[in-house]
Amino acid sequence: MKSVRLILRLVLGAVFVWAAVTKIADPRLFVAEVSHFHLLPYPMAVALGIYLPWLELVCGLATAFGWRLRAALGLILALTCVFLVALGSAWWRHLDISCGCFGSEERGSLGWDLARDGTLAVVAGFLLATMPGAQGKAK
Repeated sequence: MKSVRLILRLVLGAVFVWAAVTKIADPRLFVAEVSHFHLLPYPMAVALGIYLPWLELVCGLATAFGWRLRAALGLILALTCVFLVALGSAWWRHLDISCGCFGSEERGSLGWDLARDGTLAVVAGFLLATMPGAQGKAK
């Protein structure tokens, strides 16, 4: 079980680092992608587009290296849940947009993006739930 948790932790961390680096490399593109969701006023989309990739980077590195793991996984789970709501909203409104998850990726299917981000949320939740001490201590 330890080796499965380690592999999942490293993969999850690497995915978030990769996603962050691609957005940090071209912040204007990511700000545009965020604004295409039409969920936030433009100034908030700009702030989110600038700061979110750095949060993803810190969480991804912390997850991969096991530093402040409970906090990093909790933030990743929260982020993926927010992403799922945003993607679900775009899918529901039939928007023809890119999720912006990995920078300048080609426009794909929002259904695929939902499945991918749902999987990331499940992995983060699993890792949180199976952390030593996660179930509480028996008396």
